[in-house]
Amino acid sequence: MVSLKPINSWEDFEAMTGLEVHEEQKKFVETNEASFAEAYALWRFNDNEPYVLGIYDGDTPVGFTIFCYEIAQSNRNDRLGEPVYFLWHIMIDKNHQGKGYGKLALAQIIETVSKKPLGDANWFYTWIVPGCTAHKLYLNAGFVETSGGEGGSDVILRLAL
Repeated sequence: MVSLKPINSWEDFEAMTGLEVHEEQKKFVETNEASFAEAYALWRFNDNEPYVLGIYDGDTPVGFTIFCYEIAQSNRNDRLGEPVYFLWHIMIDKNHQGKGYGKLALAQIIETVSKKPLGDANWFYTWIVPGCTAHKLYLNAGFVETSGGEGGSDVILRLAL
């Protein structure tokens, strides 16, 4: 059974930073440590409280996710100045990829965000690097492309809440 659990101990943190992606995927994602540092900076310097959750199969960590509630302030989306939810990261360990964990975790993330736990918003955004294998995952979950992808730029995707 796949579940999302808060990362709220040093042991949880070590388990998450010990997860890895396949070598060919490293060009598409940040290191786990950089992802957690970014979540801290998001919270500390921008007043955006991120949700940082481990993705587990029972008691086995298989990945993690980071999303937040924010006022759109950049060209990442077409809702400048509006409150939105933004999926910063979803990572599945290389030993657990191809088993449906990403799909199951994304469904739970969408369900969590749909309850608007951090504030009211009508949109859930994410972005991907062109060529990323997660592109199909997001499209199958109902996200639609809003911009990007030309000339190697990031592809912006959104989902109505």
